[in-house]
Amino acid sequence: EMYNSPEAPTLEQIGRAFGLTRQRVHQILKKAKALGVKLVERKTPPEGHWIERCQLCKRILQLQQEEPLLTRRQIAARLNAPIWVVHWHLNRLKARGLVERHFGYFRSERLIQAIKLYNSDPAVSAWKLGRMLGYKNLPGIFCELEKRGLGYLLRPRSRRMAGRRRAAQSGTVIDAKQAFRKRRAGK
Repeated sequence: EMYNSPEAPTLEQIGRAFGLTRQRVHQILKKAKALGVKLVERKTPPEGHWIERCQLCKRILQLQQEEPLLTRRQIAARLNAPIWVVHWHLNRLKARGLVERHFGYFRSERLIQAIKLYNSDPAVSAWKLGRMLGYKNLPGIFCELEKRGLGYLLRPRSRRMAGRRRAAQSGTVIDAKQAFRKRRAGK
């Protein structure tokens, strides 16, 4: 009964409860299965890591719900754990699809701040925001994020300026020459 319970204790925990070794518990379970007792089929995840039981994994999942944009260093600081431990657990969670791809993905706290500011204020362009935060080419960084499949982190903007430029550039070469002559004659 203990083996089939939702808490899913390990053979070692069951053995401790009854004063048996893990091997003896395994033998008893094999014998019970041969006699027709239905046992829950357990498939141990890779490297034997039980995410459902791991307290650190539960805290990481909770932290993702609270604040989805964090660096691994920030996650480690909030959980009071070494960065390599957080890295290991995040990889297990991402492999099972329990954590968003971008959670713990970024190394730069400044870039996370730029994404948050970009999404919070639609009046500020990526170029101006980049200059404020010390980036030389923040729009290029945002384009790279979109190429890597992380464009969903950026709130879509209206492309007024780009539309005007395209409309101006959509003319023929003759129209451009005429416009140049008019400007030249006006000076």
